[in-house]
Amino acid sequence: MPGLIKLPLTEDALPAATPRELLTKARERLHNAATMPTGNLRYGTASLAAITAAAALIAARGTWTHYRQQGPPHSVWYLAKMVAPELERDLEHYASKVVARDRAANGQPISTADADREIADATEFVEKVVQTLAVAR
Repeated sequence: MPGLIKLPLTEDALPAATPRELLTKARERLHNAATMPTGNLRYGTASLAAITAAAALIAARGTWTHYRQQGPPHSVWYLAKMVAPELERDLEHYASKVVARDRAANGQPISTADADREIADATEFVEKVVQTLAVAR
C-alpha cells in the first residue's frame, strides 16, 4: 500500500497486556457478541473473543523465542498450540474456522444459529483457557 510505513517488530514494541487483562477483554467481547444486531457481527465478535483468549495463552506461556522461528509468520492458533499443547484439539478447531471468519468479515450472511453456536463455542474455549491458566474471575 502506498504510504504504508513498515516498522521493525521488536519485543519492546509489542503492546503490554497481561493474560488476565486479555481474558477480561475476551469475556467482554463475548458479552458484546450476544448483544450484536446481526449474525455477522455476533459471529465476528465471538471469534475475536476466542482469538483474544488464545493470545492470553501466548502471553502467559510464550517466550520471545517462540516468535522468532524461521519461516513465515504464524497464526495465533499455531503459536498457542506451541505453548498449550493440552488444548491442541480446541485450537485446531478454531484454526479450521478461518473460512467462516472470512465469510463473516466479508459480509456474507452468517445465520443467527451459526452465530449463537460460535458464541457458545467461544465461551467454552475462553473458560478452558481460564482454567488452564488458573486465572480467577
